[in-house]
Amino acid sequence: MLYIGFVMGISKIRKNKIFSIITILVFGIGLGFIMGINSNLNQKDNLMRSLRLEGYNFIRPLLACETETAITSEKTDILKKNIEEYISSEKSKGNIGNASVYIRNYKDGSSININSEEEYYPASLNKIPVMIATLQMAQTDKNFLGKKIVYKDTTDYNKGIEIQPEKFLKLGETYSIAEAIEYMIKYSDNNAFVFLTQNVDINHYKKIFSDLKIPYSADTKDHEDYITVKDFSYSLRVLFNATYLNKELSEKALEILSEVNYKDALVASLPKDIQVSHKFGITTTNKGGVSKEELHDCGIVYTDTPYLICVMTKGNINIQNPQNLIKNISAMAYNQLSY
Repeated sequence: MLYIGFVMGISKIRKNKIFSIITILVFGIGLGFIMGINSNLNQKDNLMRSLRLEGYNFIRPLLACETETAITSEKTDILKKNIEEYISSEKSKGNIGNASVYIRNYKDGSSININSEEEYYPASLNKIPVMIATLQMAQTDKNFLGKKIVYKDTTDYNKGIEIQPEKFLKLGETYSIAEAIEYMIKYSDNNAFVFLTQNVDINHYKKIFSDLKIPYSADTKDHEDYITVKDFSYSLRVLFNATYLNKELSEKALEILSEVNYKDALVASLPKDIQVSHKFGITTTNKGGVSKEELHDCGIVYTDTPYLICVMTKGNINIQNPQNLIKNISAMAYNQLSY
């Protein structure tokens, strides 16, 4: 009996050792698998930064979120280095004053944020949140977009701007809200922009800007720089995620943005069959006798792996230089991320 008990004890010890070895092997394989997944996709920590909708007592609806430390990949690391070197080269040549770039790859969540602290005046990029605010009215009033109104403003708000709209609202003509949105976005018509802001409660617009963390200014002559390239990207991200408007209206908004007729910057270097939902903004200011021009173009590029790209520029330059810079950065992003 003693012998049998001894043998059974030895057997039990062996079984425990075998179990321990198997456990270690399984853990090791699992760890290797996880490390393999992360070999081309790195994240320094798991702290989350989120954009949430406020104004409720019990809920905080999530509009967008990401890790506090950006997720990177081999592709985005290479792309960031190339873009930084290119911007530095253009600055040294005097072709650009400064530029910031935000890119988000929707395939794996990796992102690039170059010159992240630099602030800009968004100019006509602000027509995106105005469109969002106007479309939101249609979620509660199905007849709102078809509402027709006579344009009575005698001021030409397009006067003096460098890129004139191909089509614009005309005094005495009647337009629906939907038509005004299309004029404002497709042709960047400032008359349509003012028309919409005059026919929707200003407090509603202010709320949308507040929700998207975009400072609101009713003074169109106030050209102080106040927003970073990444912060503005939320306007496009909430449309792509359909987290602010419903799915149908988010789809409509991005469809309108895909029909913008400005083709000289972000889309200029892309294949003609690639859809891009984007908006540009341009402004010129004179501070202390020094003229400063800012040109921005932000959009979503619909390749097999869609990505968001936003480029903001400033400097004492003519429009051709920033157009070429945005065009070339867009080409670099497409060549690196679309395959």
